[in-house]
Amino acid sequence: MFRFFFKWFWFPLIYTVLWVRFINRRGLRKFHGKPIVIVSNHKSITDPVAMFFRVHRKLNIIGKDSIFEKNRFENWFYRKMGVFPVGTGLSSIKTSLSVLKKNQALLIYPEGTRSFDPDDALALHDGASMIAIKAGVPILPVVVNRAPRPFRLAKIKIGEPISTEQFQDRRLEKHEVSDFSKHVAGIMSGMLDGFEKHPRKKKWDKLPIDNARAIVIKEDKDKGTQEILLMHRTKPGHNNGREYFVTPGGHTESGETAKEAVAREVKEETGIDVKPIRALYKNFFRNGNKTEVQATFLCRYLGGDIEINKDSEEYQEGYSESLGLDGKPKGTFKPMWIALERLFEKSFELKSPRLKKQLAKDIRKKGTRLTRNTKLLK
Repeated sequence: MFRFFFKWFWFPLIYTVLWVRFINRRGLRKFHGKPIVIVSNHKSITDPVAMFFRVHRKLNIIGKDSIFEKNRFENWFYRKMGVFPVGTGLSSIKTSLSVLKKNQALLIYPEGTRSFDPDDALALHDGASMIAIKAGVPILPVVVNRAPRPFRLAKIKIGEPISTEQFQDRRLEKHEVSDFSKHVAGIMSGMLDGFEKHPRKKKWDKLPIDNARAIVIKEDKDKGTQEILLMHRTKPGHNNGREYFVTPGGHTESGETAKEAVAREVKEETGIDVKPIRALYKNFFRNGNKTEVQATFLCRYLGGDIEINKDSEEYQEGYSESLGLDGKPKGTFKPMWIALERLFEKSFELKSPRLKKQLAKDIRKKGTRLTRNTKLLK
């Protein structure tokens, strides 16, 4: 009853502000009163809000664990709205199956998070497929052409149901679930072809990136701390001889994208494997007489230990073992993991100071550019 009155109390306002048009709504209506697993791409935090208010039946939604960890009131509120955490064990699967046994609808965003990068979009996890197969119910693919925003029309396309009958009454192999998820992703990708609206690129985004740098954060489980990958530098006659730190990265090569460049540079300089997620910051800088565009990418740590590549340009340019013509060390250029807390120290010099200020602000969750909890960037 609480959910019913809450929904219809706020419905006029949501209907007025969030403009949503359904394509093939009949595909959803014919499952009214029947169990169905709805899978959708995830553009924005407003996606589930639009679905909650514009689909006139009870939608049970699987949400991130993090939204239930804020306070008791929000935990209670989300559960009353039909949202339950994805969990790490079998609890979410059991809850999902019990929901479907009651002939209700289950809404899942199998990408696991909002997809900022088209390359990461529709990389579906296997959870939705597993639940639908175990419950013996079809999957209904749904795609959103763009993020629902106030006073801007967003379209939601309903696809044809995908049957799971071929998996019933027999033992299921793990690879079959993965293949089925890829099949669902292929159908959703076809639905998005020519339907999806990408944000308009600003003049800034159209500029070629000359220099790509990386922000790599990992969690040290033994110490219980988070660390950031930085390059320790000292250089005679520079910065008054004091040590300072820079993010790993370098110039893009001919025919290379910025993401390819940042992954290559981090590997060459540190021996660490990373996957660039998206550009957090962009700025201009002077390189001699030329003005270049530098982008700093948030990267996911994939693995590997720090290794010094003695054949690299960086080693020849700046390691203490490398001597100049005068026989004195040129300086240091050494990769290392630094505790994240050190960024907040006034004496800690991270170049540029503007990057340090913005990064510290975002890590403390006062900014908006680091949209993911840093604990997830392992």
